[in-house]
Amino acid sequence: MIEARNFLNSVRDIERTIRNLEKELEILRRDIDGLGAMDYSRFRVSGGVPSDIADTVSKLEKLERAIVNEKCHLATVRAEVFAIINKLERPEYKEILLGRYIENKAWQDILPGFARPSKMRLHREALEAFEVLMYCCD
Repeated sequence: MIEARNFLNSVRDIERTIRNLEKELEILRRDIDGLGAMDYSRFRVSGGVPSDIADTVSKLEKLERAIVNEKCHLATVRAEVFAIINKLERPEYKEILLGRYIENKAWQDILPGFARPSKMRLHREALEAFEVLMYCCD
């Protein structure tokens, strides 16, 4: 059950990584926009590490590649998760796993009408069934 939970949580982890990389990319883009607007002829800077726009552009390109790679990885993992979830027989299992791990819903928004203890029991059962299918062949 732990392996199933870790695999399902990897979707959230990858999404979080992508969001962090995108934030970093946005900050660097703002920094570059600010660099172009400054008049450096008025300031004399001494000491420190020299850095220019080319270094920042290089960092931007690396971040963009990293984002694309993470998005490809996310698509692959999601496809694997969907393939396994679609094999589950009980619709409640599908709903609880999709809601919790793919849609990032809060517990109160998953399986409305079910009491929390029932949701937890179904979640545990769904994880167990998911893990069996993770290691089972078609």
